[in-house]
Amino acid sequence: MKKALVIAALTLVSASAFASKARKDALQGATTVAWDIQDIFVNPAKATGLGTLVSVEFGPTPGTTYWSGQAATALSGAFTPAAEGGFLRADGDKVWGLYLGRKSFDNYLLKVLSGATVYTNQTNPIELTYGQKAGAGAWGVGLNYSSGKFETADAKDQAYGVRGGWVADNWNAFAILGLGSSAKATGQDYKGDLSAQLGGEYDWNDLKFYGSYGQASGKNDVTAATVKSKIERSELGVEHKMKTDASHFFYGLKWTSTNLSHDTPDTHLNMYVIPVYAGIEADAASWLVARFALSQSLFNYQEGSNFSGARVDQGNYSDTRATLGVGLKFAKLTVDGMMSTGSTGNLNFNDGAAGSGNFMSEVSATYFF
Repeated sequence: MKKALVIAALTLVSASAFASKARKDALQGATTVAWDIQDIFVNPAKATGLGTLVSVEFGPTPGTTYWSGQAATALSGAFTPAAEGGFLRADGDKVWGLYLGRKSFDNYLLKVLSGATVYTNQTNPIELTYGQKAGAGAWGVGLNYSSGKFETADAKDQAYGVRGGWVADNWNAFAILGLGSSAKATGQDYKGDLSAQLGGEYDWNDLKFYGSYGQASGKNDVTAATVKSKIERSELGVEHKMKTDASHFFYGLKWTSTNLSHDTPDTHLNMYVIPVYAGIEADAASWLVARFALSQSLFNYQEGSNFSGARVDQGNYSDTRATLGVGLKFAKLTVDGMMSTGSTGNLNFNDGAAGSGNFMSEVSATYFF
């Protein structure tokens, strides 16, 4: 019964028994590897295949993990997630969990696009997750909320949303809704609209087909004008895996489209990328897991503005990216770390920006009960 869930549970004692941002970033977002706790923030139903665990995360997630092109990297450079972590508690066919500190990049980016750079980031986010197996599949739901107030500066922020998902033997689907967000600062008042993202995955033999579409928008009322900002993303991809008891090799191809805009003045940035990627997660020893991945675009193009007034039209720009990470196993405790997220070809332990010094600054610890 529940073939996919059984496979996911068995992989918790193999090379894929790691659950962290550091693992995800080292594998450059591979979709065929075993589920981990980071997957529940896309599809909360995947919590039903993870069992009972506790996980903590340290350090930022580099913005270049998610964005291609120099202009987009500059937009994401100020996003610095704080420490985060949480737990899942499995009880028979049910699982529930609590997670603290996970901030939304879209919440931040919409404010930046509207010119609201003085707004604070999200304050003390909290996420509740519940999942339950049902027949040959499982469903899950997640609720998130954050709220903060800085009375001296007359500033505040608030955001809340819901996620839902379903997993079956060879497919899964999810929906993410941002129900509302707001922020206030001196002379500015931001309101986020209803945002949505839909997506899913389908397994066929050793291939996984996946895709998603989402958009989010908001408006910032300032003294002289109202600025509307919008984010729109699409992704379609296919990934092939070659798996043994001690290793998981994957390679794939995907198409992504990212469109950012605001209307006062009318400014946009459109990015279209078709990257090919490959990587491996393998047991190097009984206590050590090695991870590395490589990606490069077959085609990329971006046109528009970097929102500082300069045009950034360019095609076939260099975006070769190599990642390297490790996982250490101590009985039921695992520790993951990013050793390099560089694109320069030098193992200088940064993410491509001089002096950033991110060597092992992204580290996670997870305990499986």
